[in-house]
Amino acid sequence: MARELRKTVDKKFRCLDEDGFLFTGKMEYVGHDAGEEEGYSQGIQWEQGQSRANCPHDPFHRIELVDE
Repeated sequence: MARELRKTVDKKFRCLDEDGFLFTGKMEYVGHDAGEEEGYSQGIQWEQGQSRANCPHDPFHRIELVDE
């Protein structure tokens, strides 16, 4: 039976309203476990979920994830 896993990771974000101000915030990842078939694990595939970050200067500013 498949189950859903979640984890949060520290990532770097850029505030678009503060001239590219960089800061660290949390990004949520959702993992999909395919389960085990005949003793073989399919592994976990992690996909980006929702950002748990806000600009420290103003929580209503637009932000984007910085590719590392």
